[in-house]
Amino acid sequence: MPSPTALIALLVWPSVLHLPSFGHDPQAVAGWRLSVRADSFTGGHVCKLGRRGISFTRQALVLHLARNIDTSTAYYRVDDAAPRAARDDQAVLAELGFTLFADDLNNPSQGLVRIPEPIVLNARTVRVETAAFQRPTVFRIDGLAQALSAAHAAGCRDADFQ
Repeated sequence: MPSPTALIALLVWPSVLHLPSFGHDPQAVAGWRLSVRADSFTGGHVCKLGRRGISFTRQALVLHLARNIDTSTAYYRVDDAAPRAARDDQAVLAELGFTLFADDLNNPSQGLVRIPEPIVLNARTVRVETAAFQRPTVFRIDGLAQALSAAHAAGCRDADFQ
């Protein structure tokens, strides 16, 4: 039988190491996968929201193309709106805390296209063209507003999304 000291050590050990506790299992919400973890040390949450090739972080939708694709000159179209240069969002993205380019000088964009939340919140699709005359990559994003509402109801704040 373990000693009382050993039992206390086992109970205290996770908090000493600052291991997060898991409050909710990942769940499907409106076609998105939502994961909410409660951090027992800070009392905050770590939230992840995404679907295949898409993640949501820092109040922006992040579209993941192949890492070797240069998206620095990409254009995107939300639903039937006019095409928009991804670089036009750089000032807003910097305010949200994004590092705009990776250290790779050959391809600093790393295949990512980031779009601020207000532009895509109630949209159904985003099409991304990485170079002129190339077939666009289509991302289905319908249900994003519902998934974000569910995340907020689960305790996620805007700053909690990773």
